Amino acid sequence: VRSLVKVWVQPSAVIARAVQMSPRYYRTRYILGMDLLNSGRASEAESQLRSSLELCPRFSNSFFGLTQALFNLKRTAEATDTMRAGVRHNPSNFFGQLNLGMLLQQQGRHGEAMGFL
Repeated sequence: VRSLVKVWVQPSAVIARAVQMSPRYYRTRYILGMDLLNSGRASEAESQLRSSLELCPRFSNSFFGLTQALFNLKRTAEATDTMRAGVRHNPSNFFGQLNLGMLLQQQGRHGEAMGFL
């Protein structure tokens, strides 16, 4: 019971430990990246999400997370390029297209955005 309590009280520590134990597993990198992002630590999240993509370039969720981290860091052009790569990877993903369209629209690229909205 004690170990379960620790997991629920300190999930970030457990996630970080999972990455230490399995550094080549893309999902733990993704989960750690999203935890860092949700904690307002976008720079650290970016590193973990990039690692996740390097380990498994076909994992679409990493594109979404990295896009959000870059956007939070005010690196909109990079965020747009990342989401565009995600859409190229998985063109049938509605949310990827919507996110890309919204990013383009925020940059005043309305004509280009219309192709994704």
